[in-house]
Amino acid sequence: GQSAILTASGSTGTYTWYNVPVGGTPISQNNPFPTTPLTINRIYYVETKVNDCTSARTKVDVVVMPSPSVTSGNSDVVCSGTALNYTMTADQPGTTFSWDRPAVPGISNPAVTGQTTSSITETLINNDPNGAAVNVTYNITPYSNGCPGHVFNYTVTVNALPTVTSLPPGPVCNGTGTNYQIQFRGQVTSFNWSRAAVDGISNVAVTGQAASTIKEVLYNTTTDPIEVTYMFNF
Repeated sequence: GQSAILTASGSTGTYTWYNVPVGGTPISQNNPFPTTPLTINRIYYVETKVNDCTSARTKVDVVVMPSPSVTSGNSDVVCSGTALNYTMTADQPGTTFSWDRPAVPGISNPAVTGQTTSSITETLINNDPNGAAVNVTYNITPYSNGCPGHVFNYTVTVNALPTVTSLPPGPVCNGTGTNYQIQFRGQVTSFNWSRAAVDGISNVAVTGQAASTIKEVLYNTTTDPIEVTYMFNF
């Protein structure tokens, strides 16, 4: 789909280009001569004229190399802070690549440009204030025999790491339910919580609880306040 730039030399005269070996209508008298965009091999002929003397036409073969296309996947999903492991492939052997990525709101990494590796191993950090997933698009250009292919978009969805946003509970009275609601920032598909046995608390340990609200009634067997810690796994 690109034009070829053909340049004739060796004469002080003017050059005329044709697409037939004899006769026909000139297609250009420019030198260099830019062809129309080509998708298949073409043959051109050029002659030169000096002092009313015209040379025989010289055959010029133009070989059109196929443009490469990227064949590797176009999307991935990763967690914030996890390194990418993306390897570029194409339909033409020996293809090389260049790629870039703009800066994206919600991603702390700065923009990158002019990369020539065939793999992307960046570690993207999602710092979206609302804990939303952020899409990051890489622009990949393949090259084969000096010919660029169409720009290919590889999009990565970067999920924020979830954090617990519910405030620590205040003190509770002995024999009173905690009624603590667990809240998160970021996408949490599943979680559970546990509590170890604590000296001075008569309740036995609990594990693998999936309720989003802790409603345990704790019993202090001493006369002193006792701190009880719950562990969240997500």
